[in-house]
Amino acid sequence: MSRLDVICERIHDAHGPRWERGGICVACVAEMMDRSDVSAVRKRAALVSVMRVDAARELLYCEEQRRIHFITSLLKTLFSAVDSSLLDQTVQVLLQVTLDVPNQALLLFILDQIHSRWTDGEKASLSSLTFLGKLLDAHPALSQTLTSSRLCVLECVCSALLVSDEDVKAAVCYVMFRIWSFSAAVQTLPDTLRQRMCVLLLHTLSHTHTTALTVNCLGVVKQMCQYSEVVCVLMSLKDGGEDPLPYQPLPLILKKLLLSAQDSLQVVSVRCVCAVLIHAPLHFSSSFIQADLPEFLLEVMSGGCSDVLLWSVFSCLLLLSEDPLFFSQCHAVYGVEPLVRSLKEALGKSNTEVQKKGLELLTVILDRPNHQSSPVQLADVRRIVEVVMSKITEHHHTRSRESCSGSKSGVLLQTLTCFDAACRLVEACVCDSSLKDGVCSAQETLDSVCVFLLHCCDAACIPAVTGVCERISSPQVLQLFLSALSRQFSLCPDHMTSFSRKLAASGFIRLTLESKAQLCSGNRNVSLNQICCDFLLKLCMCLISQEHTWTSELQDVERVLQESLPSLCCCASDWLSVLSDFPQSLRNTQHCLIYLLHLSLLHGDRFLSDSAVFCAVLRFVSCVQDLPASVLSSVLYLLSVTQHAGPRLDTVSVSVLSKALSSCPLLFSRALPLSVLSLIFLYPELSERFGAPALTGRLSEDTQEQELLELLHTNPAALLATLAVACDAESAASRSAVAVLLCFLRSADSLSISGTSDLCDQIRSVLLSVLQRHTHTDGLSVLLDVSSVIHSSAQMEHTDFRLLYHVSNLVGKLDSSDSEVLLSVFNFLYCFLSVCPPHTTDRAVSLLLGNVRLMELLEEVLSASSSSSSSLLCSSLLLLSSLTLLQHKHSAQVHRSVSVDLHQIIRRLAFSKRHTDTLLIKCSVRFVQVCLDVDTSALLCVCDAALQRPLTSIDGALHPIGHSGATSLMTALSALMLMTQDLMVSAALNCLGSLMGFLRRRSPETAQHMVCQPWMRFLLFSLLSCDQRLRPAALQLLTQLVCFSGGVSHWRTEVESVCEEIEKQGATNLTDDGTHTLRLMLTQCCALSPPDDLRMRMEAIQESLRHLPPSESSSRHMLRVGRVSVCLSDFTISTQDL
Repeated sequence: MSRLDVICERIHDAHGPRWERGGICVACVAEMMDRSDVSAVRKRAALVSVMRVDAARELLYCEEQRRIHFITSLLKTLFSAVDSSLLDQTVQVLLQVTLDVPNQALLLFILDQIHSRWTDGEKASLSSLTFLGKLLDAHPALSQTLTSSRLCVLECVCSALLVSDEDVKAAVCYVMFRIWSFSAAVQTLPDTLRQRMCVLLLHTLSHTHTTALTVNCLGVVKQMCQYSEVVCVLMSLKDGGEDPLPYQPLPLILKKLLLSAQDSLQVVSVRCVCAVLIHAPLHFSSSFIQADLPEFLLEVMSGGCSDVLLWSVFSCLLLLSEDPLFFSQCHAVYGVEPLVRSLKEALGKSNTEVQKKGLELLTVILDRPNHQSSPVQLADVRRIVEVVMSKITEHHHTRSRESCSGSKSGVLLQTLTCFDAACRLVEACVCDSSLKDGVCSAQETLDSVCVFLLHCCDAACIPAVTGVCERISSPQVLQLFLSALSRQFSLCPDHMTSFSRKLAASGFIRLTLESKAQLCSGNRNVSLNQICCDFLLKLCMCLISQEHTWTSELQDVERVLQESLPSLCCCASDWLSVLSDFPQSLRNTQHCLIYLLHLSLLHGDRFLSDSAVFCAVLRFVSCVQDLPASVLSSVLYLLSVTQHAGPRLDTVSVSVLSKALSSCPLLFSRALPLSVLSLIFLYPELSERFGAPALTGRLSEDTQEQELLELLHTNPAALLATLAVACDAESAASRSAVAVLLCFLRSADSLSISGTSDLCDQIRSVLLSVLQRHTHTDGLSVLLDVSSVIHSSAQMEHTDFRLLYHVSNLVGKLDSSDSEVLLSVFNFLYCFLSVCPPHTTDRAVSLLLGNVRLMELLEEVLSASSSSSSSLLCSSLLLLSSLTLLQHKHSAQVHRSVSVDLHQIIRRLAFSKRHTDTLLIKCSVRFVQVCLDVDTSALLCVCDAALQRPLTSIDGALHPIGHSGATSLMTALSALMLMTQDLMVSAALNCLGSLMGFLRRRSPETAQHMVCQPWMRFLLFSLLSCDQRLRPAALQLLTQLVCFSGGVSHWRTEVESVCEEIEKQGATNLTDDGTHTLRLMLTQCCALSPPDDLRMRMEAIQESLRHLPPSESSSRHMLRVGRVSVCLSDFTISTQDL
């Protein structure tokens, strides 16, 4: 701006240079304010220029007279100007002057000037009131001046509320708000003027038409309500319709404002109600309740509103709910639905303060069951809890630093308070029959709500609270949380079995005990301690009732826990010293600690090191005598599961345990845990005295068989003890022992059992003792099965032949209907013959062939194949196969032959179906193979009724199977070799070799014809291309075909294919059996004068195989297949030269 634009040309000539600062003539500016011929635009521009230059303002203020004159001119402009921009600039300049010159006298001068103009007939203009309000903003202490020495100014301000201009009234309200915002000014305000202000405000609110005035008036009212004496005045002003200044009572005014559609008015009116109620809710709430204000608040809430308004409504209803009248008029009942709906919306947002207030209100309503409607609205309760749980879930998933803030923690605390109140309400319905009968079941049943509360506790409360407890321990949160958990035991007793286990496995025993130690020691937080003890007692008793070891001592255990838990407020690290003390007064506390350690370790919660627990418990049991059965059971469990962390028990400690066990025979009448049994069987001193009784107690219960299998596999003494129990008189324990042993046999490995020579000797002794007593029980059968598994040629001794003699005698007392014992006997005899050293087999087979009853039983079982069990048939075929081979080998004397229908067995193979037992097929193939190998046997009387009479030459040559039998068998074996089971393929291949040998001996033309059939080439092709690798079966079949055809020429393509595969892949990927079979094939092929090129290739391959280690001989390993013992050497590929 140029200099000429600022300086008035007509008056500037009279001013000297000393009035210029920053290109502005200060004298011109001062004179311009007094002149009426200067435009408002130039005046405003001059004021703006002066305010921008500090030096110009200093020149104006340097003389008091000049300053007073300038202020007077500005005040004149303030009252006379009509241009709004000039008025605004004038107000700014006046305020800046009061700030630049902080002088109380100057402020008083301004107030006096304003008052003199108001009293001289000039109305309290909007601009002057606006300036006064801003002046009070800039100088708050000036409010006290108005209420003391310049009261006349304040009276004029109040009178301005009677004008019709609502903008002026709004400015007046702003001035009054500034006065009521300064507490010192309020204290000096005369009572009469205070009363007048209250009446004027209610009059103004009753007749206002603009939002700005209403908001300003309510702001003043809210500020006035900070003072209880003013609240009394406002609430005492009843209907003033007959007064000179008619007005409505404050509750009615606020109620009408709630009906407005403007959110701002509703917020301010609700906050005014809160400001009134905050002083004395019980004294003032009745006026609002009788005016139906709660109903209007609930309507506002149900209509959807902003967070600010919703928070205000929640706060107001919370204050109103302190008056019983709020519940007696059923506001809480019909307000539940809009409350739940609005709270659900709030929980979906991020404003935690709104959520906290809503949950507080919901908790208060739920916490008043006496005011609930009858019947109890379970659907509403569930809907409320669903809303609350959604917030807990959100709290759990927001695990940032913000989630740990005070507002978030407050939301969690209020949410838990609400949830606990809901659980308490439903618990009252469950426990009180009168309430239970009054439960509304239209949509929800009481049981379904109880299950729902348990689910909420499990899915929402537990993750959220445990996450908080990891960071900070809050007594209030823990108390509410554990209280809700404790109530679940009353709400859902049927679901507590699994839920209590989950709690224990999640570390809740440790969490509660650590919380007690941290927060309740020294008689702190007594209520929390009580809740912790109640929860622990319910949790522990629920867990204990599930354990068989404590069934008879539940009351004693509960008494110990009930007496000891309240005083147990020490850290877990101090427990060890408590267990080491010996005063009798600590005995119950020590027992309580033993129980708690037992339960926590039982469910995988270790809050003390295993080594520390082991040493402390061992010291405890060494120093305390005559322990109750429940305590001794817990001690044994703790020692058994922590023994890995401590040294092996010495002789003294074992003696102490032995003495303790001897003093408590009641202990063995229950099912001891598997770990305790392992501890007993770990020490011979304990297993000899207590092994069988401990197993008897365990087996007398309906326990799972699988649980004892690991014990039998790892503890030979346990297996021996189980056999002893199984061989006792018929009882529940013996029957369970038999079942366990049978399950053990199905999973046992003969090498793992027979590897323990002492055990094998002891098992033989037990079996020999039972056989000598002539006892015939289920235990005898399983004992024979165990003995079958432990046979090995390296351990065959005189005792084994004594057993063979007694088992042979036992056969003479059996009938074919004794299928179980008969199966075990056949298994035993077959295993004996399979693993018997070669130099003793003649003795064994002679003994058995002399047993006529054995031959009769074999014949009866085989002849009744349709009614006999599959396992018994398999065992009979295997035993008869071994007897036939050994009789043929040693030419042993036969006292009675066994009639066998070989054609029926071949038909079984040829027409077997998918459901046919595969083991029976394998055993049948093995038996047919033996029959073909021996040609004729004095032991076997093969039925030939299936052959036509008279016999043809070919049938006679191939007697007893005939041509049709040979063809059927060839077809059946070809089909079996295409199966995927290695044992089946091996058995079929061995039988095929025996058949071809039988045919070559009896009818070479038939053998040559069958070898050259197309299906043989197809079969060979299938085996060679299977799995893209050379299988031993394919190599063995090719060897057989080459040998039985008399040359390589017919199978040259296949032989070259094998050579090519070996040359390409090498022989390293072949198994031992495959390498041995390959060597045999190459040797056989080279011996049959192959073409030179092929022979050279095969010799080269043979040379490459020389560096490979030789294959081990065929294993005599026994395998259990179901109930049948099988010698693997009978079903592996025969690699003997053809």
